[in-house]
Amino acid sequence: MGLMALLQAAQVSHSALAKNRTSPGTFGKPMTLARGIYGPSPDAGLFEYTKLPLEEPNELLPDTSRPLAAPRWFFEKYSRQQLTGLMNSCGLSQEQRDALIDPSRWEQTSNGISLTPPPQVVLELSSAARERIYSVLAQSDANSVQRYPFRFHPDSFEAWLPETGLDPDQAALIRKLIYKQGDVLCFCDGAIVQRLFSDVAFRRLVKALHGEQTFLMRLAIKADSDINAIVRYWGKGGRAEALRPLFESMAKVRGGASINVSYILPTFARLRLYTFAHDANGPNENCFWTAMNFFNDKPDPQFVEFKNVQRALDADYRRIRETPSYGDLILLTDVAGKALHMCVYLADDVVFTKNGKDYMQPWVLMKIPDMLTYYNAPTPAQMTVYRSKHQGGSKRPGFESPSQISRATPDPLKEL
Repeated sequence: MGLMALLQAAQVSHSALAKNRTSPGTFGKPMTLARGIYGPSPDAGLFEYTKLPLEEPNELLPDTSRPLAAPRWFFEKYSRQQLTGLMNSCGLSQEQRDALIDPSRWEQTSNGISLTPPPQVVLELSSAARERIYSVLAQSDANSVQRYPFRFHPDSFEAWLPETGLDPDQAALIRKLIYKQGDVLCFCDGAIVQRLFSDVAFRRLVKALHGEQTFLMRLAIKADSDINAIVRYWGKGGRAEALRPLFESMAKVRGGASINVSYILPTFARLRLYTFAHDANGPNENCFWTAMNFFNDKPDPQFVEFKNVQRALDADYRRIRETPSYGDLILLTDVAGKALHMCVYLADDVVFTKNGKDYMQPWVLMKIPDMLTYYNAPTPAQMTVYRSKHQGGSKRPGFESPSQISRATPDPLKEL
């Protein structure tokens, strides 16, 4: 994860993005996921889902035994008068206000003011005051914990909290520290919590925060399924004839049969799904690199840089307004047009995505609304869908031809 929203200290490597919490479901049992933006994909088949709470490997979790630095807020390009005005507008108690405008806690720099707030004041801020102050702090990269907090769906936070294993008093403290950023709930005060929790409880919280709520997705085929349509849908990249015998055989099973979607994905995606890179010093396997290499057996490193992605989009893709289909690229941009994220559409509003550039972010499946939670705060991201001009399977960046696949890519269906 990079600029870590929870474990923030000057000497600790930071995370590019914090985790978000998706709707829980029931572990180990089929679950029904809410429809998203586009809804079902009839030609893709029917789908079954099972919750998969993907835990981050222990060796990738932060060292919670290390004391975190006390909170330090940087108000970029703020004057003393502006900072005083901000504190006066937050509905603070007189005691809180006096503490936060105390000149001895301020440090003037060339481009702003650093403020070291008393931990007790940070703890006792109202939700409205926390939201107001942190919305300002989030505008500067110097405040990584506020800029990249842990994010929760408003309708799933209370379902997630009991899963952390915290006792009622500890859970109440987390609720107190939650604030809103746009339409999502956020948490970033790990330094405050560490001072109040036992080592065991804090470790438990960190593990829960760093978990990834994803799911297993199975394609179900029955006797009355439209096999030709399903083959056309999933056969892009030259896989149609390899998939047809499997789908036809599944249709002959009494009552139908299902298969994990991972088996019918290209090798690049199949080998990475539900895994972590496990290499802190490796290449920046970011979302752009992931999306553009989805159909590639040998990943093209140029797509780490978005300027190369943009050239490929301009040359080999077209924007579409209709419902996305398998293999389409979804690009998120901010209000200024800056690229935020890219992922690959599968079916039924599910995307293959890596939400961050570093080794602490796994490759997972997510529903589009859950994926957007990462990028919709503080303002909604703009979503554009791109479709290859070479859907028939001819070579293009990020899309292998049938001949390439038959020569270079092991057939996962032979491993069943």
